[in-house]
Amino acid sequence: MQSDIDDLFVGITINIEFMTIIVCVDDNNGILFNKRRQSRDKAVIADIINSVEDNAVISVTPYSALLFEEYQSRIKICESFDDDSSICFVEDADISHLEERIDRIILYKWNRVYPASVYFDIELDSWKCISSGEFCGNSHDTITKEIYLR
Repeated sequence: MQSDIDDLFVGITINIEFMTIIVCVDDNNGILFNKRRQSRDKAVIADIINSVEDNAVISVTPYSALLFEEYQSRIKICESFDDDSSICFVEDADISHLEERIDRIILYKWNRVYPASVYFDIELDSWKCISSGEFCGNSHDTITKEIYLR
């Protein structure tokens, strides 16, 4: 019986790719207001580039691509994040359908409250914060970076 079951799966490869998402949020987990980002900081973008592996490519939407104009060789512009996306900078894309694939979240916190209409809505209660630190940004006195693992 087991041999018959094993024969059914010959030649079938199950490949589940895990995903890292990178998100910038305010103190209320806000991301966007009226289809515009709440803030931006060149120091965050430089830290993102320095935080990922040297040959890693970060998937971004066309809206976010302008933030990475100095790092064009390190980004892939896509309308939505798909199975080929393993590191994604998320601002204006719905990722709810990919939540099961996400195994690492990198949050950059502005340490301020901005008006918001779109929020980061993944509950982090079941995630483990493995790193938390602060650095000075170009336009923000203090930016907090937190890394979570599932």
